[in-house]
Amino acid sequence: MKLTGGIIALFVSLVVATAIDAAQCTNPVTRREWLELTATEKGQYTEALMLLKNRPISGQTRDPTIMSYDDFVQTHVENAVWTHGNAQFYPYHRALMHQFDLAIASTGWTGGVIYWDWPSVSQNWRDSDVFDYFGAPNSTDVDNCVVTGPFSKPNFTIAPGLTQFTRPIAEGGDRTCLRRCGQDVVLTDSTIIISALMNATTYIKFRGDDTSNYHAIGHTVLGVHHGLVDKVWWRWQQLCPEFKTDYEGTLIDVSDPVSDGVNSTAYASLQLDSFEWWKISDFLETESDLLCYNYSKSAGDLPLSLLPGLTCPSAKIVPEVESPIFLENWMQDAIGGLLNQANPVNISKRDLPSSSYSVTKNIDGTLTVNYPDGKKIFIPSKFKIHRVFESNIQAISLTNGKPKMFHEQKSVVLYQEPFCAVKPDPKNHCFLKNPPRLTEKIATGMNLDWNHVQSSDNISAMKVFEHNCKCSTQ
Repeated sequence: MKLTGGIIALFVSLVVATAIDAAQCTNPVTRREWLELTATEKGQYTEALMLLKNRPISGQTRDPTIMSYDDFVQTHVENAVWTHGNAQFYPYHRALMHQFDLAIASTGWTGGVIYWDWPSVSQNWRDSDVFDYFGAPNSTDVDNCVVTGPFSKPNFTIAPGLTQFTRPIAEGGDRTCLRRCGQDVVLTDSTIIISALMNATTYIKFRGDDTSNYHAIGHTVLGVHHGLVDKVWWRWQQLCPEFKTDYEGTLIDVSDPVSDGVNSTAYASLQLDSFEWWKISDFLETESDLLCYNYSKSAGDLPLSLLPGLTCPSAKIVPEVESPIFLENWMQDAIGGLLNQANPVNISKRDLPSSSYSVTKNIDGTLTVNYPDGKKIFIPSKFKIHRVFESNIQAISLTNGKPKMFHEQKSVVLYQEPFCAVKPDPKNHCFLKNPPRLTEKIATGMNLDWNHVQSSDNISAMKVFEHNCKCSTQ
């Protein structure tokens, strides 16, 4: 396709106009934390949720003003396989919360979607007045169903067939109630969550290095908590301007309905599962014209900055147009299909130029990717390299065509109890217990490197011990 100077100028002006239109959010709504609500507001919010629950299932996700609470459960369960454990996780849940915000507003609630900062009360979360409104944290039911308050069984039921399939129930038990499992455990503390964010300089590291399990624990113990999930991502995005548009990685599989049908590469111009009229790029910046919100400061917002020695990435520079083909790909990604290219090519700032690394084929058929800083990543035989990132490599299996991410092989960081002049005292008000560790089955099921997970858990445990040591001297 030959583009004349006039057409190029027109396209460029359209892109600029689009960027300006997307930045018209001048008065963003601040999403509040539960404790910021008055008692009256807490009651009104609970009533709004019940109004949402009592709506008939609409069977669609485009019009939030007629969506039922069960519509949200349905779309979350039906698309769980595509939207968890891969790059789409955070933007998908942000889109889900956006629709939920509009849905609850349509019931008459005017306070915006509310989040609960449970990591700030990780050790004594059962004492929160959240449970005065949403049912007791402890259950006497054989299936761990909530049995008090408006969300108790049989007052509050999940539509048949829409239950979480991973939760244990008694044989022939109730699969439709709101359940809370793991009620005797502590939750992931803010200290642990923050420690992961401070080391992440790319979206891949932010998403993949978070082995704190806070998302899974929130589902299992509490039932629902996606407002906090979005805030964690939002807080990380505030560290560097570049983080607000940083998105890369892989999808679960090329068979994901929103993939480009060629490979499982994730990039911002792809559509979202459940919300195919939107693209990932629509949900990267919260203060865009579409979303226009931010978050309040809450008790769990510990001071956050990149670790010493880490810096923000360089600002993304739009490269000069070298050929009509490159322009088509860039425009496709920038303005969402103006040129109607069938298979857009991802222009990712995280792909390393081939001149910055080397690949060695070993005698046994494996590959060694050598990075300039001395890091080496090994790719097994029967895999071909597809994408090379700063922190890992995406390769495709020659056997089944499925993607897999490979990281630098490292030994497990062993737990070594830090020196402490005074033995930590569990009776101190600031003492922290450790939450449950990820199991190997869960970690590998999420395509996480098991050595990396064990190391992260051990490092987190050592950080908690250091915290408790300081706590004992205060």
